Amino acid sequence: MNGWYAFTETSGGTSFEVKCVFFEDGMFIYHFNPAYFKETADKKNGFYSRGTQWGRYVLVGDTIKAQFIESPGGMSWSKGHIWFQIANRTSLKWLAFKYGDPIHVANIGQYQNRDMSIGSFTSAPAMPNADKAWIKSRSWFWCDIQKFKVWKQQRK
Repeated sequence: MNGWYAFTETSGGTSFEVKCVFFEDGMFIYHFNPAYFKETADKKNGFYSRGTQWGRYVLVGDTIKAQFIESPGGMSWSKGHIWFQIANRTSLKWLAFKYGDPIHVANIGQYQNRDMSIGSFTSAPAMPNADKAWIKSRSWFWCDIQKFKVWKQQRK
């Protein structure tokens, strides 16, 4: 499915939207910005290399466990962890969010500190190509170095 899940976060009387993208190959984008994608996708220091928080996700039962890292060259270079529960094909429930160390199920209550709506799916005709993400070209990102080498060879 081409598109993203949009969540509304409410904090101190202010609301803003958080968009998350899940790719079939396990890649993930946290805080996807469709306008930024459209404006900078073809630029050298644009969407694929700066300002996009790329990562991976795994599916464990009905829970999506994702992690992401901010692109190098910004103000910080932190990593985040986020869990979602699948409600149905077009809806996700935001379970937990944490910067730094991974989320542990025993402590999940302390990471549920955001007032988030149920995320609903929005389809889009044009979506990013996860193979162009800066993080995917780094060998340390891959769990299996042989798969990385095969992926790199196929891109030539």
